[in-house]
Amino acid sequence: MLGDARPNAKKILRWDLDGMFAGTILTVIGLICFFEGLPYLAFPDGLKKVMQQMIRTPSRILRVMGAALMILGLLLVYWGQHHVR
Repeated sequence: MLGDARPNAKKILRWDLDGMFAGTILTVIGLICFFEGLPYLAFPDGLKKVMQQMIRTPSRILRVMGAALMILGLLLVYWGQHHVR
């Protein structure tokens, strides 16, 4: 009997971890959408000016800024997962 219960326990545990992972991904996507939409709601005219300035900014500068933000984001995720609990 115990032999039968053990695989079921692993299956239930695996399902719970999959559900937690999916929930975390949906939470992250939801927060990204919230924070990306916030400037459009808060100051649309200012955002238009920023977009016009971005058009005038050289592509290489935008690439460097994008890479820096991605690295910062990965470092924050790492720090949050390994040092904050």
